[in-house]
This record gives sequence, C-alpha cells and structure tokens, in this order.
Amino acid sequence: GAATDPGGAIYYGSRFPAAPLAARATTGASSRIGLVDQPLVTLLEEALERIGDEPSGVRAQLLGDLATELQWGPEVERRMRLAGEALAMARETRDADALNRAFRRSWSLIDGSQPILPIMAALNDEAEAVARETGDPVARFHTTVVRAWQQAAMGERDEFDRCVEESVAIAESLRQPLLRYTAMVLETAHATYAGDLEEAERLTFETFAYGESAAVSEENRRGSLGGALYAIRFAQGRIGELVPAIEELVRDQPGAPVWRVALAGALVESKRLDDARPHFHWLADDRCANVPPDVEFPVTVCGLAREAFLLRPEPSIVEDLYAKLLPFAGTMNWSGSSITDPNDLGLAMAAATLGRDDAADGHFTDLVALCERARNPTYLARSHFDWARALERRGDTVRAREQAEIALDLAEPYDLTGPSGVTSLARALLGVP
Repeated sequence: GAATDPGGAIYYGSRFPAAPLAARATTGASSRIGLVDQPLVTLLEEALERIGDEPSGVRAQLLGDLATELQWGPEVERRMRLAGEALAMARETRDADALNRAFRRSWSLIDGSQPILPIMAALNDEAEAVARETGDPVARFHTTVVRAWQQAAMGERDEFDRCVEESVAIAESLRQPLLRYTAMVLETAHATYAGDLEEAERLTFETFAYGESAAVSEENRRGSLGGALYAIRFAQGRIGELVPAIEELVRDQPGAPVWRVALAGALVESKRLDDARPHFHWLADDRCANVPPDVEFPVTVCGLAREAFLLRPEPSIVEDLYAKLLPFAGTMNWSGSSITDPNDLGLAMAAATLGRDDAADGHFTDLVALCERARNPTYLARSHFDWARALERRGDTVRAREQAEIALDLAEPYDLTGPSGVTSLARALLGVP
C-alpha cells in the first residue's frame, strides 16, 4: 500500500538523545507493513513524553513517526489526529526536515473514505513550494514521485510520463539507494500502465533484489513485489498463479486488508467462487466494517464492487459498495506499488449486478474514455470485455459480441492469454478458438 514508500531514515542522535533507538528504527514508512510494531510504538510514545509539549521540529517528526506506525492497527482516529498534529507543528516551526517528512507521509492523516486525490494534490503542491524554497533535491524527488502517482490515477498520461522521467533522473543524480528503489517501483508501475508487461515483470524482480541493498525491509519489499506482480498477472490472466503467495500475505500481514480483497479477486478470476466468498464477506459485511478509511479504501471497495458481479451477494451489500465508491468515479486507484482498477469499472459492475442497465452503460462509457485518455491498453481491453459480459447477462447478445470483438482486438498485441485473460475470455464469449 501507500505506506510501503521507503523514505530516508532520520537520526535524531545528538539532537534528541532520549530516543536514539526509536529514531534509528524510524523511516518515512511504517517499519513493518501489515503489522503494528508495538515495541517501536512504545519507544515513540516514551520519547514524546520525555521531550514535552513544546513545539519543535523533532517533536513534529516523532508525532508523524507514531502516526505512521499506527497505520496497520485499529487506532484510525488517533493515527489521523497525530499526523495532523505533526503537520501543523511542522508548519508552525518551519523546520524544513519536519515539513518535508510530514508531507512525505501525509497519507497517514487522510480519511480515505472520501476522495483522496484533491487532498493529496493540495498537500503536494505545498510540499513542492517548500522544496523550491529550501532547494532540497530529496524533497523535490518525493514531490515529483507523488505527482506521478496522482497524474496516473487521473489518467493524465503525458504528465505521468514526464514525472516518471524526472523522478528517475533526480534519483540517479543523487545516487541514494532508497531514492533509486522508490524510482524503480514507479518505473515498474509505469511499464505495467503502458502495457509493457514483459518489461514490468523484469523490473519487478530487479527492484525486489535491489531493495535489499537499499536496506528496505523484506516485508516492505514483499509488499511492493506482491502489488506489482498482482497488476501484471491480473492483466495477463494468470492471477490464479499468485493465490498461494497472496494467502501467505493475508496470514502474515493481517493489518493490511487490501491483501484479502486481492485474494478474493484472484479466486474469483480462477472461478473458485466458493473459496472467494468468505474473504469477500469478511470485508463487505456490516457496511465494510473491516475496511479501514485509509488510502487503500477505494482500492478495496472497488475490488469488492467488481467481484460482486460473479459472487452475487445480497443486493444491500452491492448497494453499499456502489454508494461508497461513487465519490471516486473518474479516477483510478493507487495501491502504493501500482495503479489498480479504475473506479468506474467497479461502479459499472456493481450497477450491472443490481440490474441498473442505464447506469452500468454510463459507467462503462466513462470507463472507456478514462482508459483511452490514460493510454492504458490492458485495462481498456478489460473494460470492453466486462461490458460485453454485462451485456450478455442482460440478454443483449448483439452488443455483447460487439464489445467482445473490440476487447479481443485490443488484447491480442499484449499477450493477455492466461486462463482469465481478456484474449481467452473474449474468444470464449465469441465462441472462437
């Protein structure tokens, strides 16, 4: 997820001798993805108590560190409050290090149940202004990376391309391993987005290996690897191959429920619907009570909405998913290591599941326009195929075949030939070998 972004470690050391161990263990990301590092949380709490309430850059950084470490636990309101206090104190003290660090981890203060891109864009604009004012190239790197993800999520391909190129150039010029690792994660996502799945797969494993030399924890590297491979295998139609690995992530990183929707999705794509249902309902029941309102919220809800088309849960569940996802229409989702479903795909499939044919067609129309603007060929092919599938279910076989033929033409250059790939599924719908 978003918390896998590896920031540079800050050592308070002589500035703050009360908590050197806490400082050494703290980075711009949580120390353990999917788990709360309770010993570190305790150290940070003790450190904050020791230095007192006087505003300072160090206190602002520690508040932000604590918020970050609470990412994968149940204290959502406390996390957002602490992150907000960290940013406010960094602004008050005008401490450049504290400001840059607070902006880099601003995801931790956001209520992800509401559209997050406008909030993140405003914060990133402020961060860019600070980076220009201080002349800090590391801060400029991080703001450029965040802008790249934002532009990708909005389907602004030209600006996405430019930001990726600039991020890579800055990372290479600074020769800092953590920055290079972050740029490699972004390059991998860019290749997937552009449909160059072979290059994306090569970069995925190269990035995982490089991350060890950059001192990125194995848990965080596994998280980025899993997210990147999921996007690639989903496009290829080979997502079933990842079921054992995702099951392991669900078990080992229970604080990251996004892995559970990924598992449900892999099982649905593999036609293992009965196996998928417990994971789907663990997330979707009780109005998505187990889905935290963080930056992974739309990722999870969109996946559930898309999966509902084949799982056919109670209409009240689909209604709730549709209502929760509707504010995110017109954008794609950022998972931290890849750009995942366009939200209009989840909305279209949820509307089709509810029998709202006109609404479904409207969302599919918007979806196709977004994917065309983004020049995202694999999701464009998937969009036309899922539209065909929805049309077929409602009995509109003529239009279903038209959409399937478009999907097949779009998919064929990209080797989407796995068991659940668009090429294979479209051929089956059309009844051609």
